Amino acid sequence: MSTNIAVKTFITLFAKKGVSPKVLAEITGKTVKVIVKHYYGIDKELIKEQMIKAFRVSRLNAI
Repeated sequence: MSTNIAVKTFITLFAKKGVSPKVLAEITGKTVKVIVKHYYGIDKELIKEQMIKAFRVSRLNAI
């Protein structure tokens, strides 16, 4: 396992818990741009969770 995989996993897991890219940048010593471009793992489940949270709906069928 490489350090890159460990950093990507860390950033992805914490992003799913709602930690902002700015905070992750401070923790990891990387820039927000690098985090978003290279490490920030976005999957359909995260998109669904964020849409539900943003619009306060009980479920989202479109995703």
